Amino acid sequence: MRSLFVSLHHRVHRARRMAAFSRHPVQPGDVVFLGDSLTEDGNWQEWLPHCVISNRGVSGDKTLEILTRIDELENRPSTVFLMIGTNDIGAGIADQDIVDNVKEILSIIRQKSPDTTTFVQSILPRSRALTTPIREVNQGLQRLASQERVAFINLYPSFADDHGGMCDAYSGDELHLLAAGYEVWLNAVRPLCPVS
Repeated sequence: MRSLFVSLHHRVHRARRMAAFSRHPVQPGDVVFLGDSLTEDGNWQEWLPHCVISNRGVSGDKTLEILTRIDELENRPSTVFLMIGTNDIGAGIADQDIVDNVKEILSIIRQKSPDTTTFVQSILPRSRALTTPIREVNQGLQRLASQERVAFINLYPSFADDHGGMCDAYSGDELHLLAAGYEVWLNAVRPLCPVS
């Protein structure tokens, strides 16, 4: 019953986000933060006032759902910061399938917006039970970024505790970030964000 509620909530929330995106499309030169709830919950425009930000995070999204809405990037943003895959891991999707989907995302960005600078960000730690799949996917994403000649931002070590799980100081539920967690993330991306 809970999984049905979560699925319904995601569909409704996603429809609202997609409607908002259609009314306020990505503009040429924008900096796009693309991902799931971790991205959506960030106050990127407030934190990076020197950039024009399009927050394209959708709570609950997986890699395949990013693929269904990637067409919007044909408006040629200057930069894309991509973080996606934690919901795939939580749903038990195979590591290679996640990496393959990210490869397809990168391919579409390159086709639609060849001058866009893309950063692939690692998946953040979660519970210790998910440490191994997260590390394996991150290794796959790092190899992929090298193959595709895009930058890889390895945030994982900055968030992990001694056992590979999410550090308590950065999250209250081993997934979503507290203010201290966003500060760590922000410090990593701020120098990479172009001035508009």
